[in-house]
Amino acid sequence: MEHFQILLKSIIDQPQQQLKSLIAQIPAEQIPQVRPPYKPVTKKLQAGFDRPRVFWEFQLVKIWEDVLNIHSVGIHDNFFELGGHSLLAIRLMSQIQQKFQKNLPLATLFQSPTIEKLAIALSSDSSTNIWSTLVPIQEQGSLPPLFCIPVLK
Repeated sequence: MEHFQILLKSIIDQPQQQLKSLIAQIPAEQIPQVRPPYKPVTKKLQAGFDRPRVFWEFQLVKIWEDVLNIHSVGIHDNFFELGGHSLLAIRLMSQIQQKFQKNLPLATLFQSPTIEKLAIALSSDSSTNIWSTLVPIQEQGSLPPLFCIPVLK
């Protein structure tokens, strides 16, 4: 009920804004849900740990902690550096689709491997984004690009 009241106040204060952008602007501290404890499990996580700031980030932290089976995920932590791999990436994107009703291509995670970047992708209007099936592995360099294309027999 408190979350709904905060959202209604935001609608009144900013009637020109779209609902999804108002939700994304709500700081995590104002979300009246019980937050998981942020106790670092390794020194590496503690050093780079940044708490979620807005609704999208807070929700993604919960999903990442569940999928990766770890605690204290920071918004700048890289999914793949935390132990994520292709099978977990599929599970992650499936849970994101269930939670947010947004079907993002798997390539989005490779292009936005942190909670901060993925939250931006989720909160943006997907109809204005053009998703590419091409995922750059290494964007720097002077050699010609290598393309891998599956061949169906």
